[in-house]
Amino acid sequence: MRRKIKVLSIIFLLLPVFMVSCNRKKPGESREGKEKIIITYVYCEGLPSMIKMNNEVIANFEKENPDIKVKAEWGVNFQKHLTQFAGGVSPDVSFWPWGPAKLVPKDLLLPLNDLIDKHELDLSQYFKSIIGYYDYKGKIYLIPQQLKTIALMYNKDIFDKFNVPYPTEDWSWDDYYEAARNLTVDTDNDGRRDYYGTQLPDPNIWVILNNSDIFDWNKGKSLLNTERTKEALEFVVKLYRECCPSSREVQTFGGYSGSFGIWSIEPFLTGKVAMVPAWAFMVRDTTRIKSFDWDIVPIPKAPDGKRHQVFYEGGLCISKSCKHPDEAFRFIKYYCEKEGMVVYGRERNGVPAHIEAALETFPTLPHNLRCYVDAVRGAKGLPLWIEPTAGDITKEFGMQMDLVLLGEKSLDDMIRDVSASMERNYKEFLRKEVPIKLR
Repeated sequence: MRRKIKVLSIIFLLLPVFMVSCNRKKPGESREGKEKIIITYVYCEGLPSMIKMNNEVIANFEKENPDIKVKAEWGVNFQKHLTQFAGGVSPDVSFWPWGPAKLVPKDLLLPLNDLIDKHELDLSQYFKSIIGYYDYKGKIYLIPQQLKTIALMYNKDIFDKFNVPYPTEDWSWDDYYEAARNLTVDTDNDGRRDYYGTQLPDPNIWVILNNSDIFDWNKGKSLLNTERTKEALEFVVKLYRECCPSSREVQTFGGYSGSFGIWSIEPFLTGKVAMVPAWAFMVRDTTRIKSFDWDIVPIPKAPDGKRHQVFYEGGLCISKSCKHPDEAFRFIKYYCEKEGMVVYGRERNGVPAHIEAALETFPTLPHNLRCYVDAVRGAKGLPLWIEPTAGDITKEFGMQMDLVLLGEKSLDDMIRDVSASMERNYKEFLRKEVPIKLR
Protein backbone atom coordinates (compact mmCIF):
# COMPACT_ATOMS: atom_id res chain seq x y z
CA MET A 1 0.00 0.00 0.00
CA ARG A 2 2.81 2.38 0.90
CA ARG A 3 4.58 1.52 -2.39
CA LYS A 4 1.41 2.31 -4.34
CA ILE A 5 1.06 5.69 -2.58
CA LYS A 6 4.73 6.51 -3.33
CA VAL A 7 4.30 5.75 -7.06
CA LEU A 8 1.19 7.90 -7.23
CA SER A 9 3.03 10.74 -5.49
CA ILE A 10 5.85 10.61 -8.04
CA ILE A 11 3.35 10.62 -10.91
CA PHE A 12 1.56 13.60 -9.34
CA LEU A 13 4.83 15.52 -9.00
CA LEU A 14 5.88 14.77 -12.60
CA LEU A 15 2.51 15.57 -14.13
CA PRO A 16 3.23 19.34 -14.63
CA VAL A 17 6.49 18.45 -16.41
CA PHE A 18 4.65 16.12 -18.79
CA MET A 19 2.01 18.79 -19.41
CA VAL A 20 4.63 21.46 -20.25
CA SER A 21 6.43 19.03 -22.54
CA CYS A 22 3.23 18.17 -24.36
CA ASN A 23 2.28 21.84 -24.76
CA ARG A 24 5.71 22.98 -25.93
CA LYS A 25 5.56 24.42 -29.48
CA LYS A 26 7.56 22.75 -32.19
CA PRO A 27 9.58 24.99 -34.53
CA GLY A 28 7.27 26.69 -37.03
CA GLU A 29 4.13 25.98 -35.00
CA SER A 30 1.65 28.53 -33.70
CA ARG A 31 0.24 28.48 -30.18
CA GLU A 32 -2.52 26.19 -31.36
CA GLY A 33 0.05 23.66 -32.57
CA LYS A 34 -0.63 24.26 -36.22
CA GLU A 35 2.16 24.92 -38.69
CA LYS A 36 2.67 28.64 -39.21
CA ILE A 37 2.09 30.03 -42.68
CA ILE A 38 5.20 31.78 -43.95
CA ILE A 39 4.74 34.96 -45.99
CA THR A 40 7.74 36.31 -47.90
CA TYR A 41 8.13 40.07 -48.08
CA VAL A 42 10.59 42.16 -50.12
CA TYR A 43 11.52 45.80 -49.48
CA CYS A 44 13.77 47.76 -51.82
CA GLU A 45 15.58 49.90 -49.24
CA GLY A 46 18.49 48.63 -47.20
CA LEU A 47 19.10 51.51 -44.79
CA PRO A 48 19.46 50.26 -41.20
CA SER A 49 16.81 52.70 -39.97
CA MET A 50 14.31 51.45 -42.57
CA ILE A 51 15.06 47.81 -41.77
CA LYS A 52 14.54 48.55 -38.07
CA MET A 53 11.22 50.25 -38.82
CA ASN A 54 10.01 47.36 -40.98
CA ASN A 55 11.05 44.83 -38.37
CA GLU A 56 9.02 46.69 -35.76
CA VAL A 57 5.93 46.54 -37.96
CA ILE A 58 6.52 42.84 -38.66
CA ALA A 59 7.01 42.01 -34.97
CA ASN A 60 3.82 43.82 -34.02
CA PHE A 61 1.90 42.04 -36.78
CA GLU A 62 3.20 38.59 -35.81
CA LYS A 63 2.27 39.23 -32.19
CA GLU A 64 -1.32 39.88 -33.23
CA ASN A 65 -1.29 37.10 -35.85
CA PRO A 66 0.54 34.13 -34.28
CA ASP A 67 -0.42 31.84 -37.18
CA ILE A 68 1.70 33.84 -39.67
CA LYS A 69 5.48 34.25 -39.97
CA VAL A 70 6.84 37.04 -42.19
CA LYS A 71 10.18 36.32 -43.83
CA ALA A 72 11.67 39.58 -45.09
CA GLU A 73 14.43 40.44 -47.57
CA TRP A 74 15.95 43.93 -47.76
CA GLY A 75 17.62 46.03 -50.44
CA VAL A 76 16.28 44.13 -53.46
CA ASN A 77 16.88 46.27 -56.54
CA PHE A 78 14.41 46.81 -59.35
CA GLN A 79 15.97 44.47 -61.88
CA LYS A 80 16.21 41.54 -59.48
CA HIS A 81 12.66 42.14 -58.35
CA LEU A 82 11.34 42.28 -61.90
CA THR A 83 13.23 39.08 -62.72
CA GLN A 84 11.59 37.39 -59.73
CA PHE A 85 8.17 38.43 -60.96
CA ALA A 86 8.83 37.28 -64.50
CA GLY A 87 10.25 33.94 -63.34
CA GLY A 88 7.30 33.08 -61.13
CA VAL A 89 9.43 33.05 -57.99
CA SER A 90 8.43 36.46 -56.73
CA PRO A 91 7.81 37.11 -53.03
CA ASP A 92 4.27 36.96 -51.70
CA VAL A 93 4.23 40.63 -50.70
CA SER A 94 6.33 43.33 -52.33
CA PHE A 95 6.91 46.99 -51.77
CA TRP A 96 6.56 48.40 -55.29
CA PRO A 97 7.34 52.09 -55.97
CA TRP A 98 6.27 52.49 -59.61
CA GLY A 99 2.51 51.94 -59.68
CA PRO A 100 0.68 49.08 -61.39
CA ALA A 101 1.24 50.01 -65.05
CA LYS A 102 4.43 47.97 -65.43
CA LEU A 103 3.29 44.72 -63.81
CA VAL A 104 -0.45 44.45 -64.40
CA PRO A 105 -0.40 44.15 -68.22
CA LYS A 106 1.96 41.19 -67.81
CA ASP A 107 -0.46 39.49 -65.40
CA LEU A 108 2.05 39.49 -62.52
CA LEU A 109 -0.09 40.94 -59.73
CA LEU A 110 -3.15 39.67 -57.91
CA PRO A 111 -6.18 42.02 -58.08
CA LEU A 112 -7.11 42.92 -54.51
CA ASN A 113 -10.75 43.98 -54.77
CA ASP A 114 -12.17 40.73 -53.36
CA LEU A 115 -9.67 40.71 -50.49
CA ILE A 116 -10.41 44.37 -49.75
CA ASP A 117 -14.10 43.50 -49.43
CA LYS A 118 -13.50 40.30 -47.45
CA HIS A 119 -11.25 41.95 -44.88
CA GLU A 120 -13.25 45.19 -44.86
CA LEU A 121 -10.35 47.48 -45.67
CA ASP A 122 -11.74 51.02 -45.85
CA LEU A 123 -10.08 52.78 -48.80
CA SER A 124 -11.43 56.14 -47.64
CA GLN A 125 -8.66 56.07 -44.99
CA TYR A 126 -6.20 56.98 -47.75
CA PHE A 127 -5.60 60.06 -49.86
CA LYS A 128 -7.84 59.99 -52.93
CA SER A 129 -4.97 60.85 -55.25
CA ILE A 130 -3.10 57.63 -54.45
CA ILE A 131 -6.19 55.41 -54.62
CA GLY A 132 -6.91 56.79 -58.09
CA TYR A 133 -3.29 56.18 -59.11
CA TYR A 134 -3.58 52.52 -58.08
CA ASP A 135 -6.88 51.94 -59.86
CA TYR A 136 -6.06 50.15 -63.11
CA LYS A 137 -9.15 49.60 -65.28
CA GLY A 138 -11.43 49.39 -62.24
CA LYS A 139 -9.25 47.06 -60.17
CA ILE A 140 -6.92 47.80 -57.28
CA TYR A 141 -3.54 46.06 -57.39
CA LEU A 142 -1.65 47.86 -54.62
CA ILE A 143 -2.56 49.12 -51.18
CA PRO A 144 -0.92 52.54 -50.64
CA GLN A 145 1.84 52.84 -48.10
CA GLN A 146 3.64 56.14 -48.75
CA LEU A 147 3.80 59.28 -50.85
CA LYS A 148 6.62 61.73 -51.40
CA THR A 149 5.83 65.30 -52.41
CA ILE A 150 7.96 68.45 -52.67
CA ALA A 151 8.15 71.52 -50.45
CA LEU A 152 10.67 74.35 -50.11
CA MET A 153 12.98 73.88 -47.14
CA TYR A 154 14.98 76.89 -46.00
CA ASN A 155 17.75 77.83 -43.57
CA LYS A 156 16.37 80.62 -41.37
CA ASP A 157 19.83 81.55 -40.10
CA ILE A 158 21.07 82.42 -43.59
CA PHE A 159 17.98 84.53 -44.28
CA ASP A 160 18.55 86.37 -40.99
CA LYS A 161 22.24 86.85 -41.69
CA PHE A 162 21.58 88.70 -44.94
CA ASN A 163 18.30 90.37 -43.89
CA VAL A 164 16.20 88.62 -46.52
CA PRO A 165 12.52 87.98 -45.62
CA TYR A 166 11.56 84.35 -45.11
CA PRO A 167 9.71 82.51 -47.89
CA THR A 168 5.92 82.51 -47.71
CA GLU A 169 3.21 80.31 -49.17
CA ASP A 170 2.43 83.10 -51.66
CA TRP A 171 5.87 83.06 -53.25
CA SER A 172 6.13 82.91 -57.03
CA TRP A 173 9.04 81.56 -59.04
CA ASP A 174 10.29 85.14 -59.40
CA ASP A 175 10.26 85.59 -55.60
CA TYR A 176 12.19 82.35 -55.24
CA TYR A 177 14.79 83.46 -57.80
CA GLU A 178 15.26 86.94 -56.30
CA ALA A 179 15.80 85.56 -52.80
CA ALA A 180 18.19 82.90 -54.09
CA ARG A 181 20.19 85.54 -55.98
CA ASN A 182 20.42 87.79 -52.90
CA LEU A 183 21.56 84.85 -50.75
CA THR A 184 24.35 83.76 -53.07
CA VAL A 185 27.23 85.63 -51.46
CA ASP A 186 31.02 85.81 -51.48
CA THR A 187 31.44 87.16 -47.94
CA ASP A 188 35.23 87.65 -48.00
CA ASN A 189 35.60 88.79 -51.64
CA ASP A 190 38.06 86.05 -52.50
CA GLY A 191 36.27 85.15 -55.71
CA ARG A 192 34.59 82.06 -54.26
CA ARG A 193 31.00 81.98 -53.07
CA ASP A 194 30.55 81.19 -49.38
CA TYR A 195 26.75 80.89 -49.40
CA TYR A 196 24.40 79.66 -52.10
CA GLY A 197 20.80 80.71 -52.57
CA THR A 198 19.47 77.29 -53.43
CA GLN A 199 20.18 73.80 -54.60
CA LEU A 200 19.28 73.01 -58.17
CA PRO A 201 15.73 71.77 -58.72
CA ASP A 202 15.43 68.58 -60.74
CA PRO A 203 14.73 69.83 -64.29
CA ASN A 204 12.34 66.94 -64.98
CA ILE A 205 10.30 67.65 -61.88
CA TRP A 206 10.41 71.43 -62.26
CA VAL A 207 8.76 71.01 -65.66
CA ILE A 208 5.93 69.06 -64.01
CA LEU A 209 5.59 71.79 -61.38
CA ASN A 210 4.88 74.11 -64.31
CA ASN A 211 1.96 71.84 -65.26
CA SER A 212 3.75 70.28 -68.22
CA ASP A 213 5.97 67.31 -69.03
CA ILE A 214 8.95 66.39 -71.17
CA PHE A 215 7.15 63.66 -73.15
CA ASP A 216 3.60 62.82 -74.25
CA TRP A 217 3.12 59.10 -73.65
CA ASN A 218 -0.23 58.96 -75.37
CA LYS A 219 1.08 60.39 -78.63
CA GLY A 220 4.72 59.37 -78.40
CA LYS A 221 5.85 62.96 -78.91
CA SER A 222 8.44 65.16 -77.21
CA LEU A 223 7.11 68.13 -75.26
CA LEU A 224 10.48 69.83 -74.82
CA ASN A 225 9.71 72.64 -77.25
CA THR A 226 6.28 73.48 -75.79
CA GLU A 227 5.87 76.82 -74.04
CA ARG A 228 5.52 75.62 -70.43
CA THR A 229 8.28 73.02 -70.66
CA LYS A 230 10.78 75.40 -72.20
CA GLU A 231 9.83 78.10 -69.70
CA ALA A 232 10.63 75.76 -66.80
CA LEU A 233 13.94 74.65 -68.31
CA GLU A 234 15.02 78.25 -68.95
CA PHE A 235 14.26 79.06 -65.31
CA VAL A 236 16.33 76.10 -64.05
CA VAL A 237 19.30 77.14 -66.22
CA LYS A 238 19.14 80.73 -64.93
CA LEU A 239 18.83 79.56 -61.34
CA TYR A 240 21.78 77.18 -61.65
CA ARG A 241 24.15 79.66 -63.23
CA GLU A 242 23.46 82.45 -60.73
CA CYS A 243 22.34 80.87 -57.45
CA CYS A 244 23.35 77.20 -57.08
CA PRO A 245 26.55 75.40 -56.14
CA SER A 246 28.27 74.14 -59.27
CA SER A 247 28.71 70.47 -60.06
CA ARG A 248 32.25 70.60 -58.68
CA GLU A 249 31.20 72.52 -55.55
CA VAL A 250 28.42 70.03 -54.82
CA GLN A 251 30.90 67.17 -54.81
CA THR A 252 32.82 68.80 -51.97
CA PHE A 253 29.73 68.52 -49.75
CA GLY A 254 29.77 64.71 -49.79
CA GLY A 255 26.86 62.31 -50.06
CA TYR A 256 25.62 63.98 -53.24
CA SER A 257 23.30 62.27 -55.72
CA GLY A 258 24.15 62.91 -59.36
CA SER A 259 26.40 65.62 -60.73
CA PHE A 260 24.40 68.46 -59.18
CA GLY A 261 23.15 66.93 -55.94
CA ILE A 262 19.53 67.12 -57.11
CA TRP A 263 18.29 64.21 -54.99
CA SER A 264 20.59 64.84 -52.02
CA ILE A 265 20.06 66.86 -48.86
CA GLU A 266 23.79 66.96 -48.05
CA PRO A 267 24.54 70.47 -49.44
CA PHE A 268 21.70 71.93 -47.36
CA LEU A 269 22.93 70.14 -44.23
CA THR A 270 26.28 71.96 -44.46
CA GLY A 271 24.55 75.23 -43.49
CA LYS A 272 25.85 76.95 -46.63
CA VAL A 273 22.76 76.56 -48.84
CA ALA A 274 19.74 78.74 -48.08
CA MET A 275 16.97 76.75 -49.80
CA VAL A 276 16.28 73.36 -51.31
CA PRO A 277 13.22 72.04 -53.17
CA ALA A 278 13.08 69.00 -50.89
CA TRP A 279 11.28 65.70 -51.28
CA ALA A 280 9.53 64.38 -48.19
CA PHE A 281 12.15 61.65 -47.69
CA MET A 282 14.75 64.36 -47.03
CA VAL A 283 12.94 65.23 -43.78
CA ARG A 284 14.45 62.05 -42.33
CA ASP A 285 17.82 63.86 -42.17
CA THR A 286 16.77 67.46 -41.57
CA THR A 287 14.81 66.71 -38.40
CA ARG A 288 18.15 65.86 -36.78
CA ILE A 289 19.74 69.25 -37.56
CA LYS A 290 21.17 70.95 -34.47
CA SER A 291 23.50 73.54 -36.01
CA PHE A 292 20.94 75.94 -37.54
CA ASP A 293 17.26 76.81 -37.53
CA TRP A 294 15.13 75.82 -40.51
CA ASP A 295 11.56 75.50 -41.67
CA ILE A 296 9.38 74.54 -44.63
CA VAL A 297 6.90 76.35 -46.90
CA PRO A 298 4.94 75.11 -49.92
CA ILE A 299 6.74 75.00 -53.26
CA PRO A 300 6.44 78.41 -55.03
CA LYS A 301 3.57 79.04 -57.42
CA ALA A 302 4.22 78.59 -61.13
CA PRO A 303 4.08 81.52 -63.61
CA ASP A 304 0.37 80.85 -64.20
CA GLY A 305 -0.26 81.83 -60.56
CA LYS A 306 -1.14 78.28 -59.51
CA ARG A 307 0.75 75.77 -57.39
CA HIS A 308 1.08 72.45 -59.18
CA GLN A 309 2.24 69.43 -57.20
CA VAL A 310 3.51 65.96 -57.95
CA PHE A 311 4.05 62.81 -55.91
CA TYR A 312 5.85 59.55 -56.28
CA GLU A 313 4.66 56.65 -54.24
CA GLY A 314 5.08 53.16 -52.89
CA GLY A 315 2.54 50.49 -52.13
CA LEU A 316 2.27 46.84 -51.15
CA CYS A 317 1.13 44.26 -53.67
CA ILE A 318 0.61 40.49 -53.84
CA SER A 319 2.18 38.32 -56.50
CA LYS A 320 -0.14 36.37 -58.80
CA SER A 321 1.81 33.25 -57.80
CA CYS A 322 1.22 33.72 -54.04
CA LYS A 323 -0.04 30.50 -52.41
CA HIS A 324 -1.47 32.23 -49.33
CA PRO A 325 -3.13 35.43 -50.58
CA ASP A 326 -5.47 35.69 -47.59
CA GLU A 327 -2.62 35.71 -45.07
CA ALA A 328 -0.56 37.98 -47.32
CA PHE A 329 -3.39 40.49 -47.40
CA ARG A 330 -3.74 40.37 -43.63
CA PHE A 331 -0.13 41.52 -43.40
CA ILE A 332 -0.70 44.29 -45.95
CA LYS A 333 -3.84 45.45 -44.16
CA TYR A 334 -2.05 45.64 -40.81
CA TYR A 335 0.94 47.49 -42.31
CA CYS A 336 -1.14 50.02 -44.26
CA GLU A 337 -3.75 50.82 -41.64
CA LYS A 338 -3.10 53.40 -38.95
CA GLU A 339 -1.07 51.34 -36.47
CA GLY A 340 1.51 50.26 -39.02
CA MET A 341 1.50 53.60 -40.81
CA VAL A 342 2.27 55.53 -37.64
CA VAL A 343 5.38 53.39 -37.16
CA TYR A 344 6.36 54.13 -40.76
CA GLY A 345 5.57 57.84 -40.44
CA ARG A 346 7.81 58.31 -37.40
CA GLU A 347 10.81 57.48 -39.58
CA ARG A 348 9.93 60.49 -41.81
CA ASN A 349 10.97 58.69 -44.98
CA GLY A 350 7.79 59.84 -46.70
CA VAL A 351 4.21 60.84 -45.99
CA PRO A 352 2.07 57.90 -44.85
CA ALA A 353 -0.69 57.28 -47.37
CA HIS A 354 -3.06 56.80 -44.43
CA ILE A 355 -4.56 60.22 -43.71
CA GLU A 356 -4.75 60.03 -39.90
CA ALA A 357 -1.24 58.61 -39.65
CA ALA A 358 0.06 61.37 -41.93
CA LEU A 359 -1.50 64.12 -39.82
CA GLU A 360 -0.12 62.57 -36.64
CA THR A 361 3.46 62.06 -37.81
CA PHE A 362 3.88 65.14 -40.07
CA PRO A 363 2.89 67.94 -37.65
CA THR A 364 2.91 71.72 -38.01
CA LEU A 365 5.35 72.27 -35.12
CA PRO A 366 8.20 72.74 -34.51
CA HIS A 367 8.59 72.67 -38.31
CA ASN A 368 5.78 72.91 -40.79
CA LEU A 369 5.98 69.34 -42.05
CA ARG A 370 2.26 69.58 -42.78
CA CYS A 371 3.25 71.23 -46.09
CA TYR A 372 3.98 67.75 -47.41
CA VAL A 373 0.60 66.43 -46.31
CA ASP A 374 -1.25 69.39 -47.80
CA ALA A 375 0.65 68.95 -51.07
CA VAL A 376 -0.61 65.37 -51.41
CA ARG A 377 -4.24 66.42 -51.61
CA GLY A 378 -3.97 68.07 -55.02
CA ALA A 379 -0.95 66.22 -56.36
CA LYS A 380 -0.64 64.09 -59.48
CA GLY A 381 1.45 60.95 -59.68
CA LEU A 382 4.75 61.02 -61.53
CA PRO A 383 4.45 60.17 -65.23
CA LEU A 384 5.61 56.90 -66.65
CA TRP A 385 9.12 57.99 -67.53
CA ILE A 386 10.07 57.63 -63.87
CA GLU A 387 9.76 53.85 -64.21
CA PRO A 388 13.23 52.37 -64.72
CA THR A 389 12.49 50.61 -68.02
CA ALA A 390 10.40 53.42 -69.46
CA GLY A 391 13.14 55.77 -68.32
CA ASP A 392 15.34 54.37 -71.08
CA ILE A 393 13.34 56.54 -73.46
CA THR A 394 14.12 59.78 -71.65
CA LYS A 395 17.55 59.03 -70.19
CA GLU A 396 19.35 61.13 -72.81
CA PHE A 397 17.44 64.18 -71.60
CA GLY A 398 19.27 64.07 -68.27
CA MET A 399 22.70 63.70 -69.86
CA GLN A 400 22.10 66.46 -72.41
CA MET A 401 20.55 68.78 -69.82
CA ASP A 402 23.74 68.47 -67.78
CA LEU A 403 25.67 69.82 -70.77
CA VAL A 404 23.28 72.77 -70.99
CA LEU A 405 23.75 73.59 -67.31
CA LEU A 406 27.52 73.44 -67.71
CA GLY A 407 27.37 75.80 -70.69
CA GLU A 408 28.62 73.17 -73.13
CA LYS A 409 25.42 73.07 -75.20
CA SER A 410 22.60 75.49 -75.93
CA LEU A 411 19.11 74.77 -74.67
CA ASP A 412 17.70 74.94 -78.22
CA ASP A 413 20.23 72.42 -79.51
CA MET A 414 19.48 70.09 -76.61
CA ILE A 415 15.75 70.31 -77.28
CA ARG A 416 16.24 69.48 -80.96
CA ASP A 417 18.55 66.52 -80.39
CA VAL A 418 16.77 64.99 -77.41
CA SER A 419 13.31 65.36 -78.94
CA ALA A 420 14.38 63.25 -81.90
CA SER A 421 16.07 60.73 -79.61
CA MET A 422 13.07 60.28 -77.29
CA GLU A 423 10.61 59.79 -80.15
CA ARG A 424 12.94 57.24 -81.75
CA ASN A 425 13.39 55.39 -78.45
CA TYR A 426 9.64 55.34 -77.88
CA LYS A 427 9.02 53.52 -81.14
CA GLU A 428 11.66 50.96 -80.22
CA PHE A 429 10.16 50.64 -76.73
CA LEU A 430 6.74 49.74 -78.14
CA ARG A 431 8.24 46.86 -80.08
CA LYS A 432 9.22 45.20 -76.82
CA GLU A 433 6.67 46.42 -74.27
CA VAL A 434 2.91 46.50 -73.83
CA PRO A 435 1.69 49.88 -75.20
CA ILE A 436 1.47 52.34 -72.32
CA LYS A 437 -1.28 54.89 -71.86
CA LEU A 438 -1.48 57.44 -69.09
CA ARG A 439 -4.13 56.73 -66.49
